Order: sequence, then structure tokens, then C-alpha cells
Amino acid sequence: MKTSFRNIRLDIDKLIKQKNSEDYNPDEDRRPKKDKTREHIIYSALVVFSDIGYDAANIRDIVRESGLSPGTFYNYFEDKAPIFILILDYLLLNIRQEIRIARIQ
Repeated sequence: MKTSFRNIRLDIDKLIKQKNSEDYNPDEDRRPKKDKTREHIIYSALVVFSDIGYDAANIRDIVRESGLSPGTFYNYFEDKAPIFILILDYLLLNIRQEIRIARIQ
């Protein structure tokens, strides 16, 4: 299954807050399971990339961190590159927004 980057909404800040919050209950999250699973894989990849770097990371590391099966991973992504691009796109978007805000002030 090919990933369309334009169709994926990614909010890393929200993911991190949810995962780190003691009040977060995944059972109360009303989004479709597919969206939650995709975000969980992205968050797990973010953790792995942060810990060991993109080059050292492999699909097994991401799957292990996520607790999902390799098959589930491949239902959403072909490999680690699309996830990394999503994370970079999100970070660049945030940097651009911060620059715009700084220019206005």
C-alpha cells in the first residue's frame, strides 16, 4: 500500500502529549482505529529515530517499539522512509509557522 503524504495529518506535539499524559486513555480516543494505528506507528518511529538515528533504525526496531506486528506496519507503510519524510515535513511546517509569527512581531 503506497502512502500518500498529502492525505496524512500528523500532529507530533499531540502524539507526544497523549503518550506522556497519565490521563490519556486510548480506549476513550474516538478516532477511527486506522488513524490511531497509523499515528502510533509514526510516534514509535519518532522514538526510535530519536534514540538511535534514522540510519541505524530498521523496521524491526519500529515494530518492537510499537508492539504491533510487522504485517500491521506494512499495511500502513512500505518502509521507514515515508515515516521519516512525514516527520520532517511536519517539523519544517512548524519552523515556517514560527518564522512567520516572528516576522509579524
